[in-house]
Parts: sequence; C-alpha cells; structure tokens
Amino acid sequence: QRALNGTWGVLEEPDYRPVPVIAAFGYVPSLDVGLLLKVDQPQVLEDFTFVLSRAVDVCNQRVDLTEELVIAVKARPASPPRLVRNGLANNTGKPIEMLTTYRFQEGCAPGHRCDWNLSAATYYSDVVDHCLNGNSQGLDYRDFPVKAGYFCIRSLGIGFVIEVDQEQIDKDGINLVTSYMELQNSYNGDATTQEMVLSESNASDPWGYTIKTKPRYSCPATGCHKDDFYTINALNGHNGIGNGKDYRNVDVVASYEYIADLPPGVALAIKVDTAEVNAPALKNAWILIGIS
Repeated sequence: QRALNGTWGVLEEPDYRPVPVIAAFGYVPSLDVGLLLKVDQPQVLEDFTFVLSRAVDVCNQRVDLTEELVIAVKARPASPPRLVRNGLANNTGKPIEMLTTYRFQEGCAPGHRCDWNLSAATYYSDVVDHCLNGNSQGLDYRDFPVKAGYFCIRSLGIGFVIEVDQEQIDKDGINLVTSYMELQNSYNGDATTQEMVLSESNASDPWGYTIKTKPRYSCPATGCHKDDFYTINALNGHNGIGNGKDYRNVDVVASYEYIADLPPGVALAIKVDTAEVNAPALKNAWILIGIS
C-alpha cells in the first residue's frame, strides 16, 4: 500500500503469514506499480551473525598473545543449515553456543573436542541469558584461567566476550612494575643510594629466584651475590624491615614485601646503603663532640 502511494522506504513488521520480515518497497511511476522485497527477519540476523563471526575469526588470528574474541548466542532447537554447513553449529546440547572457531585448538586435551564448562565460565550466562555487560574471571575451553570482558547486543541476541589468559595479565603486570621501578632507580642519581628491586620465584634458577629489575650498580669483580636477605625473606612469605648485605656485598637497610597474588611469587624491596642511613646521625655526633 505504501509503495502504491508513491513512497519509498524500509520497515519491519509481520507479513501475511504472519512472520516478522524486513521489507524494502518503492513505486515505479512509468509502470504504475509498487515493488516490494521482503526477507524473514531471522534469516537476516542469521546471515549477519555468520558474516560477523567470520570477521571475528580473522581478527583472532591477528591479535597478539592470548586475546580471543568469542561470539555467543542462545542455543537453538536446530542449528540453521548454513551454520551447520560452515561448521559453526556446536550441537553440544548446552544452552549456549559459540559461533566463533577456537583460536587455540591445539591447547585442548588430545582426542577431545574443545568445549567450555559453562559452570566455570559463568560470564557467558550473564551476557547471553541476561544481556549484561561487565568483566569476570573463569576457565576457557582449554581449562586455562582467564579474565573476561563481555557486552551484549540485545537487538541481535548475541554476546561478545573477550578472554585473556590470566598468566599473560600477571606477566604484563610484573613487566609494568619492573619498568616503573627501573625508571625510579634511574632518577635517583647521586643524591641517594636508594634502589628498588623486584624478584620472582624461579625453580630453574640455582638460587630459586630471578631478579627482574636491572641492577642500579655494577657488580664487583667477584660477581653479584644473589643471596640478598630482603629477597629471600620476602619470597618466603615475610614482610618487614631488616639489614644485611645486598648483591654488591654492601651493608644495606631494606623494606621488603611478598606479593602472593602475582604467581609464581613476587618480592618487592626498597633498600638504601647503611652508610647513608647512618650519615645524619654521625654528622650530628661529630657536631656534639665539637661543641663539647
């Protein structure tokens, strides 16, 4: 009717069956006829989802490290033929289907199909069943601990989830803190002997740990000592202040702390030469001696 009235446009409404459709219409004056092209709305959404999922698969092959973007939808009674033909249908009998392919299939158990344990990744229910946006943590299809951010597109009935391995996040955090500490050490100059040190447990190292920060000072000819008390105490789970020898075999006063949340175990310490700490007291003592 709208086409015959001389108008052009697109609308969404049920057709004569009635099935929800997306229809484009227009009027051809020379023929005095109206033209209409309509497509069932579910088919349009299916086609769009298919193209989108393929685009995401391409993106997943180009991102760095362990990031993976997943498109999830509510399971359908029967997967549409096109999804089955292109290997997108999960058909696992679970309430949620993943439409993207698995980026790390080699990480799945040998002889087993990659699959999510939805009870260990509850954020999929949040984004698909409840259309929530947010972030969480859980296990992916490899049973790897991951952090996940997710958001929902209600009109399409799909959820986007981006997962990153927890191990990568921990490493990035350690590298960020290490860079900051090294930068602070470089700013100290000759004004102070203060030095910040970050170490982490390392079973393959003879000393049982690795110093991540670059030494502020050159090691003596005999080499750097790695039995510094502040690192050993911290990696044994202790926090505190103490004095002893550092990697130069120089007497220092150090404050140290163990960070258990960053596996495999991280020790943070800030140390200063004992001679610098004692200098003000010695100066005052000489002044008092002079006065007396």
